[in-house]
Amino acid sequence: MGVTTTNLAMGPATVNVGAFGATEPADTAIAMAADPPTPDYTNVGGTMGGVTITITQQWKEFEVDQIVEVPERRVTRREIAAKTQLAEVTLDNLILALASGTKTTGTSGAPDTFEPSNTDSGASPNYKSVILDGAGAGGRKRRVIIRKVLSTENVDIASSKDSQQSYPVTFTGHYVSPSIKSYKILQIPPAA
Repeated sequence: MGVTTTNLAMGPATVNVGAFGATEPADTAIAMAADPPTPDYTNVGGTMGGVTITITQQWKEFEVDQIVEVPERRVTRREIAAKTQLAEVTLDNLILALASGTKTTGTSGAPDTFEPSNTDSGASPNYKSVILDGAGAGGRKRRVIIRKVLSTENVDIASSKDSQQSYPVTFTGHYVSPSIKSYKILQIPPAA
């Protein structure tokens, strides 16, 4: 098989976040001109270091005494995650990175404030949905929709003379339902 250089891809991705269950853009309306792609999503702004999507699978091996090779495998776990650093260190992005909290907008010169949520370990977290738009093969765009995510990364807020601040996030995907898959990847046709 020869190399098809038009199938090589490079470039940044935009990150849009909505509530879990937010209305997704229709597959037929995937020109990706709109950012955010629907009114139910918000663009998180600039990122640093790109966006890395990881799909992890774990397999259980079958075993029999009479064969030395592994005769078969079955998938026992699958997880998708999108990892990046939010370059815009707003309180809204901090809430997103921590998967909880409340922002109060100050009035009459008072500061905006962030306070963490006071929930116990039995409380259901605030799941989100994420749409990642970036470069794909053949000069086309690629859209990744992860339908139920939670930011599971530890957040360090460093202040130093020669380093830009950012919020690290790992949007880890979760099961939705038997009829709704946890994620979808679309390859956008080139503009006509």
